[in-house]
Amino acid sequence: MRVFLYRRQPLGKVIAGYYIGQYVQFDLNHRRISNFDKKNHSAIKEYLLRDTMLRLLLFLLQNANDNVVPLKDILYHVWDRQGLQSSSQRLWQVMQLLQLRLLSLHVPPDFITYCRTAEGKGVRLKGSMIKPYYLQKTVGSV
Repeated sequence: MRVFLYRRQPLGKVIAGYYIGQYVQFDLNHRRISNFDKKNHSAIKEYLLRDTMLRLLLFLLQNANDNVVPLKDILYHVWDRQGLQSSSQRLWQVMQLLQLRLLSLHVPPDFITYCRTAEGKGVRLKGSMIKPYYLQKTVGSV
């Protein structure tokens, strides 16, 4: 099993979410992805994410950012580590729903790419479209 290293974050800051392209925001605190109007700073369309889809999207943003992540690693980190039973069928169901939601928010269809690896099939995200954003840690936070 491969160990995944999460990207370093600036000292004294905690990751709050990600921008995907110019107009889509993944807000970890509020568990939602939304397409927003930059002029008015308001959401045009948004989706609240359930636990599994939230973990899947977060794992992909942190690990498949211009890297191919084998499907077996996704299954392990998103399902098995949570004490849930993983299956390829369940992964494809959640991936399909995630892709449909991203497409409806106007994320290009090539943002998520399915690839072949030496270990089998994998997933890669278009890293040039991903930008994390941070909040300052407050005193007393971990």
